[in-house]
Amino acid sequence: MIKRFLQYIFKITRDYEGRKIVILFGKTFIINQNGYELKQIKAFLELSTDITKLPKATGIPRLIQKANVILLKHITDLCEENDLVYWINYGTLLGAVRHGGFIPWDDDLDICMPRDDWEKLIKILDEKFKDTQYYYNVSDCLRVYYRNTPLQLDIFPLDYYYKHIETQEEVDHLFDKINKAKTHLKYYVEKDNIFDIKLNKSYEELRKLHNDIVMENKPAIKPASLIRAFETRVWHLSYYPYDWIFPLQKIEFEGEMFYAPNKISTVLYENYGDYMQFPKTLTHQHKNIQEKITPNTIAFLEDYIKEAK
Repeated sequence: MIKRFLQYIFKITRDYEGRKIVILFGKTFIINQNGYELKQIKAFLELSTDITKLPKATGIPRLIQKANVILLKHITDLCEENDLVYWINYGTLLGAVRHGGFIPWDDDLDICMPRDDWEKLIKILDEKFKDTQYYYNVSDCLRVYYRNTPLQLDIFPLDYYYKHIETQEEVDHLFDKINKAKTHLKYYVEKDNIFDIKLNKSYEELRKLHNDIVMENKPAIKPASLIRAFETRVWHLSYYPYDWIFPLQKIEFEGEMFYAPNKISTVLYENYGDYMQFPKTLTHQHKNIQEKITPNTIAFLEDYIKEAK
């Protein structure tokens, strides 16, 4: 009798449609009705839509994407003019393969470079960005911007290892060392008109940690497996066997041709798993990029696109 009375006062269960409900004093309340409806819409979308056929973004998101392509072309042209190695990766590579350009809801760009070329690019940018409205920050990666607009290109350094990784034991050993090196790091965000990720270590200190812990003070060899720099903020640890990346090939992205890895499907599966399926959310955007959207920045981007043409 008491148990039945308590259940009348308060009970959490599900209705016949599978929605979580709360029964409070005999009245029924649906928990997170909006979330339930969004899940139903997403499930229908996945069942009835080919992800490669999704329409492109429109409005302001598309404006940002178009302007970002100009930024990407500007930087990759500099790389090619100076014989620097780069390749598109992460969301940019996924978008190229799955959508022929930007993922409809994406709002930034990603490329990778071997560490030596990455460092050379920074010196080139120091010269090229003088008296321009481009600028960059170096922290967990190299980020390139245009004015205080939402444009952003993330450039990730990769380090050559001291050997080819061939066994799972060697993979585990590498990841243990990377995790150990990461315990020395602390990331934080600083906002002073611009967004920036800061690290508690200088670049020299980062390189020392890499050499001492990850490399065990052994010299890197080329060719060898490539390691995503331990200081980068990433969702999972990763390395790439040399032949996954090289020789590079060119792939189309938003009507332009850019370098991409040798084994594109393998690299994408390493990064995302079954990358031809719908992701858990279709609304992921970078908060720091969205915060920069103002009437003035939209005007700047429109002019930026016109000037490029």
